[in-house]
Amino acid sequence: MVRAKTLFLVRHAKSSWKGPTLSDHARPLNKRGKRDVVLMGKRLVGLLESPELIVCSSATRAAVTARAIADAYEYSHDKIVFDDAIYGASLKRLIDLVRSFTERCDRVMLVGHNPGITEAFNCLSKLEVSNIPTCGVAVLHFDSDSWSDIAEGKGKIAHYDYPKRISN
Repeated sequence: MVRAKTLFLVRHAKSSWKGPTLSDHARPLNKRGKRDVVLMGKRLVGLLESPELIVCSSATRAAVTARAIADAYEYSHDKIVFDDAIYGASLKRLIDLVRSFTERCDRVMLVGHNPGITEAFNCLSKLEVSNIPTCGVAVLHFDSDSWSDIAEGKGKIAHYDYPKRISN
């Protein structure tokens, strides 16, 4: 029996450009980003089963996004895996990361940045979007027992949502 894999691709929430002395890596969320991530977390909990693993960029804005979504799912912050390589990662690096996920987990959330998150979604699904907006969430199901077998175009879109879609 095939155990399907589910991949949540999450782009960090809207970040602040205040604080000109902060590095890009250290930029926090702005007011809208803080509001949007709580909203998206609540929506996800109402629609999708909790991820078993959250893997996140070490950038501040991504970490805050991951923690807020984790809070909505009552997922312990201590279990979030932070990976420096996600910040600025190429498409190849992100796909290699997905293929390396532990087989013990069937539902994994990857929290990162554009253009990588949008490129990964486009590569793995049969849909092409020009841009996953800030705090956007794209969820793909794969009919596969193994993350290592995840292939281009094989992801079935289970969910695609972003804050402005809700407010429009």
